Amino acid sequence: MLAPEGLSRHILDTKTDATGACWTTIPDRSVDLEDTMAWLDIAAARLDAESGQGARVLLGFSQGSIIAARWAVARARVWDVVIIWGGALPRGVDPHALAARSKTGRIELVVGERDAYATPERRAMMRAALKAADVPVKLRTFPGGHRLDNAMLTSVAAEFE
Repeated sequence: MLAPEGLSRHILDTKTDATGACWTTIPDRSVDLEDTMAWLDIAAARLDAESGQGARVLLGFSQGSIIAARWAVARARVWDVVIIWGGALPRGVDPHALAARSKTGRIELVVGERDAYATPERRAMMRAALKAADVPVKLRTFPGGHRLDNAMLTSVAAEFE
């Protein structure tokens, strides 16, 4: 499984020291994206070398879903499944092109039922946009917020072992 995460951290809440991952900066966005794409190419090559014939799962969480989708469409690699978890599809990425990178032929969405960022309205808008584009989607939910959920992750991984 490849689940890219931003390489830099920033404080989200000074009271709790909660941190988030940062992918790019506005002034250097194009350079940051090129660096990230090259890093993901290296990570995927290492995954191939270490996992043999194991399942190939691409999982983008939160802002990582945008990077994962952009990278997946930019490369010829086909994954067993492409998962957008607690995130969204980036502007400018064709949903058909992303679905074509998944052997399932669909985009999988995973979201916590109490996710403050992936609100029911945002989920409905994304599902409607995918439906309007005639892209198959599978929605999975779990009781929780904006986080990776171990039980859900285990359940998803078991399907593609």
